[in-house]
Amino acid sequence: WPVHQLSPEFQPSSPPDTATTLLVYRREEADEDVIDFMALTPMLYQVLTLLETAPTAYAAFEEVARPYQMPSVQLQAFAQQTIRDLINQGILRSA
Repeated sequence: WPVHQLSPEFQPSSPPDTATTLLVYRREEADEDVIDFMALTPMLYQVLTLLETAPTAYAAFEEVARPYQMPSVQLQAFAQQTIRDLINQGILRSA
């Protein structure tokens, strides 16, 4: 269910066609913690679940992208930008 979209005006009565995957995270803002969320694409959800076991973040991206036959150059650019964005948002930490 798209719980991040629920409101008095939006109360769905049947499940959506696709699953909703949300990432809930904590960030600091003006010396206080703020709980925030991000809607994830199915591909990014798979990558994030693989990060625990993959030898590198790029290996996780590579494994998820394999069935899509994404060109290596395109995959590398996407992976680098996505990881950079997640680090800048405080969701991931660089090692």
